[in-house]
Formats: sequence, C-alpha cells, structure tokens
Amino acid sequence: MESTTMVYKKIALAAILLFLSVGCEQLLYGQAIYSPGERIIIVAEGVNSPDGKSDHPFWVGLALEVLQTRDSGSGQELLLSHFDRQGWVDAKFVRKPDDALKLFEKALEQSPEQENLLFAKSLALWELNRLPEALQTFDRLLERFPENNAYRNERAGCLMSAGEFSKALADFDELIAKVDKAESRINRGLCRQAMGNITGAREDFRTAIRLQPDQPQCYLRLAELEAAQQNPDGVIQVLGEMISTFPQDSQWRKVRADYWVRLGRLDQAEVDLEKIIELAPHEPQTHLDLATFLRDSGQIDKSIEKFSEMTTLFPDFWPAFLNRGVLLQNQGNYDRALDDLGRAIDISEEYRHFLRYHRGCIYLDMGNPSEAILDLDACIAVEPVPDAIVRRGDAYQRLGEHNAALQDFNRVLEYDANRHFARYLRASVYRQTGDAKSALTDYDFLIQQGIQSDDVYYNRGHARKTLKDWQGAIEDLTQALTNNPENLLYLNDLAWLLASVPDPNLREPQTAISHAQKACEISKWERGEIIDTLAVAHAAAGDFKTAVKLADQALENVGEKYTQEIMARRQLFSQDKPFVLD
Repeated sequence: MESTTMVYKKIALAAILLFLSVGCEQLLYGQAIYSPGERIIIVAEGVNSPDGKSDHPFWVGLALEVLQTRDSGSGQELLLSHFDRQGWVDAKFVRKPDDALKLFEKALEQSPEQENLLFAKSLALWELNRLPEALQTFDRLLERFPENNAYRNERAGCLMSAGEFSKALADFDELIAKVDKAESRINRGLCRQAMGNITGAREDFRTAIRLQPDQPQCYLRLAELEAAQQNPDGVIQVLGEMISTFPQDSQWRKVRADYWVRLGRLDQAEVDLEKIIELAPHEPQTHLDLATFLRDSGQIDKSIEKFSEMTTLFPDFWPAFLNRGVLLQNQGNYDRALDDLGRAIDISEEYRHFLRYHRGCIYLDMGNPSEAILDLDACIAVEPVPDAIVRRGDAYQRLGEHNAALQDFNRVLEYDANRHFARYLRASVYRQTGDAKSALTDYDFLIQQGIQSDDVYYNRGHARKTLKDWQGAIEDLTQALTNNPENLLYLNDLAWLLASVPDPNLREPQTAISHAQKACEISKWERGEIIDTLAVAHAAAGDFKTAVKLADQALENVGEKYTQEIMARRQLFSQDKPFVLD
C-alpha cells in the first residue's frame, strides 16, 4: 500500500459571521459530521485561504469537496481545496448544500436584497443542480450589478452546466473585453472546447499561460485538451513547460512520468521518477513511486532491489517491507516474505490488521492454513474486509472445515453477489461435500457473468458428470481443454469420459486415445493412472490386447491408491469387455 505523508500548515480562520439570526443559529453552529468526498458549501465570511491572504478568502456559497477530516479537539476540521489553494477549515463554517440553501433563504427573508446572500443562494442552487432557479438569481444580480465581473463569470459557468454554451460564451467574451485575465481565458477555453472550437480553446489556454505563467491550472487545462485530442506530443510539450516553470515542484514530473507510462515510454518515465528522487531524496514516497513503477512495468528484480534500498534508507517505513514481501511471496520465497511482513507488522500499529491479512495470504500459499486463520482472524476482528473473509474461508476449506468455509463465503456473497472468487471457492466446497447441484448453480452464475476460464468449465464439467449430465460434462471438459490444450488433467479427464461414458452415442474412442496418448507423453509415461486412461480408451475402441498391456504398464507405475481399480479393469479387458461408468 502506498503511503503519503503530507503536513499541512493550519490556516488562521477569521470567523466573521455573515449573519446570525435566531432562526439560523442552530444551523450555523450545528454538529454535522462530514466525510471525505462529501460536497459542502462555505457559509461564513472571512474564512481565509491556506496562504493567509485576506484578499483570497473562501467566499460564502462556494461549493467544495472535503478531501480529509480530522478532530481539532474542539470539533471537526475539513481539508478543502480550490484551485491551487488548500487548507483546513473549521466545520462550523460549512454546511451540506441543502442546509446551506435553507440558511441563505432564511436570511433572505429578513434581507431580501442582500447582495452577498443572493450570490450565495445562486451558488447553492447551482451546486444542487437546480439550474433554472440558479440562473434566475444570477440574472437578478446582474440586472442590479451589471459591471460585477464575478457574478458574470459564475453565471457563465452555470450556463455551461445547463448546456447553454452560446450564452456562456457571450458572458466570457464580455469579461475578457473588460479585463483580460487568465481565469476568464481558462473558462472561455473550456466553453470553446465543449463547443468543438479546439483551435479557439487552445488559443485561450495559451493566452492564459502568457497572462499568468505561475498558475498551474493554465497548463493543466491545455494538457487535458491535447490529451482529449489524442495528441501525446502536445501533452508532453505542455508538461515539459510546467516542469521548466516549476522546476522544484516534483508533482508535475510525476504527472509526466505517469503519462510516459500510458504511452509505453517506460525509459522516460524512469528518468522522471529518478529525477524526483534527486529533488526530494529524503522523502520515502519518491522512492516508493520508483519502486512500484519498476514492479508494475515487470522489472521485478530491480523493484526488489529498490525496495531493499528503501529498507536501509527508511528502516521504519513499513510499505517498503510489505511490497518487497509480496514480491518475494510471488517468487515462492516464503521465508523471506514472512520476515518482511513480520517487520512491517512490528513497525505499523495503525495498519497492523491489514499487514496481518497479507501475512495470512503468505501462510496460505505455503500450505499452512492454520497459521493463516490466526492472522486473518486478527484482520477481520478490526475490519471485516471481504477479501480477508474469503481467504479465511479458503483456509477452512483446506482444513476440511466445510461448514466454517461456507459460512465465510455466504457472508461475503450476501454482501456482494459479484465476488466471483468467493463463489468459485464455495462451488468447490459444494463439490467436495457432494452437493453437485449447488455447485452447478454457482458455476453457471460465474460463466453467465463472463468468468469463462478453463478451470471453471473443468469444474462445472465434473459437477455435471456427478449429476449424470454426460453431454454437458463432455462439452465443459472439451471447452476447458480448448482454453488450455496442454493441461495434463484436462486431457486425461476428457479422455476418460469419452472412453467410458454410459451413452454409446457420446463415446468417442479415437478422440479419447488421442488425448490420453498426449497426456502420457507429457507425463513421460510415469503416471500409472494416466496410462490406465489410455488402456480404457483402447478397450473402448475394441483393442483389448493393447488395453491389457497398457493396464500392466499402469500397474508398474501406480501407487496402492489405484491398484485394485486398475486390476479390476484389466480383468474386464482380458474378457474382451470395455470399462463403462455406472
């Protein structure tokens, strides 16, 4: 898991209330709890921006997304962002859109012509997508204050939301004719882009860069335009200009690195990521970005080497141990993987349950389901993550504790019916417990959902075989082999069924011989149970003499588990009788 540590300087909040009537007091000082991703509206004047500039406050009516939350001791604080300004705001200065609108309308009952209130109301209506009402309020403001550029700019934006681009363009044209500002150029560029005037949009974004070269939004809008036009060279050029303008701001190099990856230019991406490390060598995240890039681009050995370097540079940075451990796990180096996960668990108290989930997965891969359950239990006790519950069910299944396994799989599937791995494992438990009908229902669901892997077809084939749906079983095993033609198990099991199926109309002895012969060659004639399948196929074809010889050869290469069965079939062959399933 990637971890980003960001330290935000707490901004000073000048809490000058816009209004405070008795009817609004409870709304303004309510105790609503907000969550990241939630949209809110500013309801108090004087809430300074993070840079502390009094001329750039978060204005009343402004709608923003909550990025993070924290407890200040006296209440909740919200991390908000508007263009390049970001900072923490006391939750008492914001409201949810519906509540904010009620607050503004209540105040307007007492001051119906209050300019700031009308503006705030129009913004709240816009946020709630009540566009006709918002536009009426903007029109009312501009009738009274036709020279107010802020009102005209916001109305133009609202017109764009309503799809009235020509009217929006007229407002932006008027704004630019009065004062040519980067913000207006960006907005008109977006309007022109929406109208299909790409040349005009590009011109506006370029002019915005010229007017305000230190504003990242100007470059980003142009880069987005070039990306939308599938012009990768144009995107790279703009990102290069950003990097030249903001050489110490590594985030733009990261954006370009990500874009290089999209273009398949991994060498260039690696160069940018290494440069970011030069800019911030003591930041673990910069090293983590490079290490995960190397991993995701298939450079596993280099990635492990980079994570190893990180464990030395940042011995208390648990993501380095976790990521290296997972890579080692994938390579089958379980002992070292366990050491890394153990170290990560010791370091991180906050994410210990998450890390124990990963260690539980390693124990499962090692074939130690009992230890896996201990770790997965610890994870689920803190946070019942569906993946952890599924893996615990898998562990119970491997221990033969089928009821416990089914309980876990059912729990997950009741929450989300599309957890396909859980359904696949549940079907396996049904098969193991003899409930072929329930297994078939789960396999049918998976295939209907597009999960058409060879193992799903193979297992459904066996469920159908148990239910004596011989044709369906043959069809599924054939599909499994078509998907994976070199699979020894699929070759053997399909050959067995084609040779011994009770319905003579479905029996295909020559195809069975071909599949079984290939299986014997792949296994180097060392698997007696597969040689036995070839014997059954020859007997089905009427070649009992060859069938007896193959049965003898099978007995020389098989353990006690299959000896009695093969001897019984050999007896049939010696009597010129084929073997047929019941």
